Parts: sequence; C-alpha cells; structure tokens
Amino acid sequence: MYICDRDYEKYTRLDDMYEKQQFFVIRLKKNALVWNEQPFTLHYHPHSHVLEDFVAHLGFRSSMIQYHYHIVSFMDLEGNRIHVATNLFRLKPEVIAELYCAR
Repeated sequence: MYICDRDYEKYTRLDDMYEKQQFFVIRLKKNALVWNEQPFTLHYHPHSHVLEDFVAHLGFRSSMIQYHYHIVSFMDLEGNRIHVATNLFRLKPEVIAELYCAR
C-alpha cells in the first residue's frame, strides 16, 4: 500500500496504480480538480475529524482519469484541511484519514 503526500505528477498515475491493483492513499494537491461528486459514506461519526466523504473523478476534461476514486477530506491535528484520494472503497473515512496521518 502506498501512503503518500502528493506523490504524483499526473492523475493518470493513479489510474496506473488502480489497474495494477496497488492500493493507495495520496494527498491531493490544493488545485486538484474534483468533479462529478457523489456522496459515499452517508453515516460517519459526527464527532470525527472527517469533513467530507465522496466518490469523484479527478482532472481536467483533457487529462481526466479513467476511474473514480474515494475522496476523503478531514482536519489534521494542526487544524489543516487535508484532501486524500484512495482506491480503498471498503474502508471507513475515519480509517483512511488515520492511515494518512500515520504515514
């Protein structure tokens, strides 16, 4: 499993890892284009540090990736808003946030 801090040059790298069945949790860049958002987990703990949890596509139309990804937004311990993309669809958003913070 790859847990990285913005470790990609192009969104297509995420598709490459997805196709190779390599699991990842990767922080999104601040200017990441996220579109076609669909709610994912409807019930996460109301007192958790998770702010958003949805499935979406990434990238511009000209460089859009093929697959959709699980996007989790949360507050880290310093109060920074963090957005991560993952292909781990079976994990709760709180677990995904904890994985990233423990890297």
